[in-house]
Amino acid sequence: MLSSISGVIGQKGQANYAGGNAFQDAFAEYRRALGLAAISIDLGPIEDVGVIHGNEDLQNRFDGSPLLLIDEGLLRRIFDYSIIQQHPDADRRLNLSSQGQMITSLLVPQPEDSDLLGDVRFSGLRVLQRQGPSKSFAVGTLPES
Repeated sequence: MLSSISGVIGQKGQANYAGGNAFQDAFAEYRRALGLAAISIDLGPIEDVGVIHGNEDLQNRFDGSPLLLIDEGLLRRIFDYSIIQQHPDADRRLNLSSQGQMITSLLVPQPEDSDLLGDVRFSGLRVLQRQGPSKSFAVGTLPES
């Protein structure tokens, strides 16, 4: 199922939309508990196809956002991975514990001024400074296949 990151982080004035997306996440987990294949992909903004593409006003709304814009290539890789990880042997073959929910687009670490860091659910997205160069990565980025 295609869901939205709004079900995880919310969006002002969109409680009904966030609730519907949270239901999809819960429904996928329910199906998984029954031994059935399911996944809910919580997508963030897609920059080069769809409603945001070519709409400068919408594109500007995501400037300075705590979200990573996904391009079509990454979107296709997310779809591929979501299908592969639902296979009954995926846990063993991919050396992972698969879930019914895939959250994409969250930047790690979050910028220090991010509103998300004020919410205890996202406190783990803050990475403490350490000696030497640090690297940023995005939750949902997949290794090259």
